Amino acid sequence: MTEKHVLITPIYKSQNILRAVAKVKVDKVVLVADVEDNSEDVDNAIEEIQETLDDIVDIEVVRADPYDMPDIVSKVSKKIDQEKENKISLNVTPGRKIQAFSLAFAGFSNQDDIDEIFYLKEEGGKIHIPMLEISMSENKKKVLSNISEGSTNVDSLEANMDISKTMIYNHIKDLK
Repeated sequence: MTEKHVLITPIYKSQNILRAVAKVKVDKVVLVADVEDNSEDVDNAIEEIQETLDDIVDIEVVRADPYDMPDIVSKVSKKIDQEKENKISLNVTPGRKIQAFSLAFAGFSNQDDIDEIFYLKEEGGKIHIPMLEISMSENKKKVLSNISEGSTNVDSLEANMDISKTMIYNHIKDLK
């Protein structure tokens, strides 16, 4: 199977996506978009991109609230995992700042599976975002995972994990 180049990018207006596709030769574009029918601008931009690029690249839309960082990170991380056999680029240029931070965080958390994170300057040129090492103990990862899966109190975290309440409190304090 031939490796494809996948671009994962938030979307607000279409021009930044079209500029990114022109700069970076890609086979697939994954648009991280606002929830459906929440933003007419985003829905129109998606339509324009589909009309412009549909015959050139595969297009997929992932919907998430643009201010829900954990949800965006989770959905982008899942997409990275699904595409990890391919070359993956993350474009943090367009969209809301929270979306850009979320994409970068997902990239930092999955850096073995992505090739680059970049920002396109308005003046032209591409800035490569350096990969930051995010180290976290397995127990902290488990706490975050349990919280993202719906555990809402320390008792439920303790029931799902093999560590004491005191350690759970310490991990939560560190994660803040």
